[in-house]
Amino acid sequence: MVETADRTPADNAPVSTSDRFVDWVCQHRPVVGGVLVGLAAVCLVLFAYWTYRGGLWKLSSPTPTEKKAESGKDSESGSAKDDGGTELANLRRGEYIVGGVTVFAAAVILLSMSWFLLLRTPAKEIAQQRTEIRLFLLIGGSLLGLLLIVAGIIFLYVWSESLTRWLDQRNFREARWVLLPLLMILCGVLVVFLSVIPARREERHDALIRRLVYGSNFGLTTLLLLVVLIVVNVVIAREIPNQLDTTATGFYTLSEPTRQLLQNLDPPVRAYAVIPNVPDRDINDIRQLLLAMQDASGGRFVVRFLSQSADRTELASLREKYPQFEMVMDQRTTQVAILLTSSADEKRHAVVSDTDMFDFSRRNFEGEKKLYQEIAFLADSQNKPVVYFTQGHGEMDATNNPEAPPERSVSRLRQYLEKNYLDVRTVHLNQPNPKIPDDATVVVIADPQNPFSPEALKALRDYMNRKEKKGKLIYFSGATPGPDGQVLRTGIEDLLAEYNVRVGMEYLYTLPTGAGVDYRAPLVVFSASAVKNPILQTIARITTRLQFLYPREISPQNTHPSFQASDLLLTVGITWLETTRPADLVARFEEILGNERVQEQVRLSRSPRSVAVTVSEGTTPRLVAFGSSLVFSDRIAQQQRTSNPVTFDLLGVSVDWLRERQTSLAAVNIEAKKYTEYRIPPPNSLNFSRLLWLPLGLGLLTVMGMGAGVWVVRRR
Repeated sequence: MVETADRTPADNAPVSTSDRFVDWVCQHRPVVGGVLVGLAAVCLVLFAYWTYRGGLWKLSSPTPTEKKAESGKDSESGSAKDDGGTELANLRRGEYIVGGVTVFAAAVILLSMSWFLLLRTPAKEIAQQRTEIRLFLLIGGSLLGLLLIVAGIIFLYVWSESLTRWLDQRNFREARWVLLPLLMILCGVLVVFLSVIPARREERHDALIRRLVYGSNFGLTTLLLLVVLIVVNVVIAREIPNQLDTTATGFYTLSEPTRQLLQNLDPPVRAYAVIPNVPDRDINDIRQLLLAMQDASGGRFVVRFLSQSADRTELASLREKYPQFEMVMDQRTTQVAILLTSSADEKRHAVVSDTDMFDFSRRNFEGEKKLYQEIAFLADSQNKPVVYFTQGHGEMDATNNPEAPPERSVSRLRQYLEKNYLDVRTVHLNQPNPKIPDDATVVVIADPQNPFSPEALKALRDYMNRKEKKGKLIYFSGATPGPDGQVLRTGIEDLLAEYNVRVGMEYLYTLPTGAGVDYRAPLVVFSASAVKNPILQTIARITTRLQFLYPREISPQNTHPSFQASDLLLTVGITWLETTRPADLVARFEEILGNERVQEQVRLSRSPRSVAVTVSEGTTPRLVAFGSSLVFSDRIAQQQRTSNPVTFDLLGVSVDWLRERQTSLAAVNIEAKKYTEYRIPPPNSLNFSRLLWLPLGLGLLTVMGMGAGVWVVRRR
């Protein structure tokens, strides 16, 4: 029994819990040593098991039958998802080895501590025994605690992917692989802290214990600081983006439509990017764009960068699986190839090259817009929407006929829609027993010049009134003169009237407000009543005004309560209506200004007139009608050689609205990134006096400040 009367001067202080524990260890050295041997044995068993699972050794060579069975078992486990009861079985080989090394080191420490208690002869003096036990607890506990902390940090690094899956992908089952290393670190800190407490009794009277205590505190503080830095870094990374765009134009900042699309991707999209490692600005911009999109997606857009030299096997597999990817890779002009895949089997895919991302004529980077279009197409689980243009009644040609006059052709419009992932086809309604195909998503009637037959009108009505999937219709037509000089009637007017759309039968003219403004081309703006319509919200970001050529009125009415028609586009300024086309517009306008009776006849008005209408049935979009056709023709597209007319975007977004989907056409809101150059100012504009004297003045102030600081310190 240890007598309390034999204490050293350091032990004359009040007896604490740690002192009682030291006395208990002194009295029960064999018991404590046996417990340590048992713990060491458990660590050695774990070491043998984990190194066996890690593949460092085998009990015997497996037979061919066992190899086949093991192969089948591995393939089954590889295709299965992680299960809560099999987490250890799913650890990778390297993780088993790390765990084995950790428990082996712990076993060595525990055996060394048990040797000290069981085989080493205790000191004769009771005070010296207490000092040895305090030293024993300090060294052994600190080593075990530091081992736990280091192992926890290593596992936290090895399992860092689980942290991403937990925080970004909301996979809470992965939280255990993050919390387990943190628990190890916490336990290690607790062990070190408890092992230091008994030794503090003698740190003032024993130089060795004092050095060990201070050394343990230093090691513990260093490791804790490392852990805190890791945790703070993770928290900051969650709240602050990894990249900071410091450009004046926001060149590397994603647009809001792109962010919304990426955050709502379901299923996720994976990108395989083959990008050369060269110091090229264009190449680097593509790489930065992909990384920014990955960061903004919350784990729904994942990028894997592949090297043509280091990843030959994987690239060969992708080229074999995706012929389009192989074709793009084999092109001489291709420097960057990006394969986008979606769905679990990755069958839905698209390929983008670097040539698709740049408009070299205007020095624009259009990578974000192009990737948005491709990803939006992959995100749409349906097949390509089919848009049918009716033919056979003098409609504008949609068959890519090169002999069609530009003002009577919509070939460029068709190419635009197809480029934006719409399947454009034609349907001839002048055939016997005409019928709109069942796969029609939207039907477009493009300025017919001949009356529709009763059979053709019945086919359109059957399509619009089908029960399973309501028909969607787009109609555009200007004021076309008939044989008698008045606006031609085709029968479509009665069909549209059933949906509360009134098609005007007069020619619409406007008062010119400036030089170059045509009487036949009034300016139109969006109606305030359509402020919540996605068509307005999208096109208004590009322009708020359009010019309609040879228009007619298209206005809403309320004859059928089942349908809700509303204005979309309204004229601006003074307008009037004519039943026949005037031979001389200037003379006709002068006559109108000088005769109030004529003003009443032509309904001269400053009030806006409707030239475009949208129709819904409840919350379901059904119809869009425009009072001009020339704005959608090849003639207008030819006048804008570098880009498509905004009216093409207007019709494309109308298709999106009717489909009730946000697809690739919403990319019109994404602006291209403009490359700009900084020019160094000419020498005659530089202030050489400031360049000379400012650095000298700053240097002099620095020297004087340092000298003053040294003088103040030495004066003390």
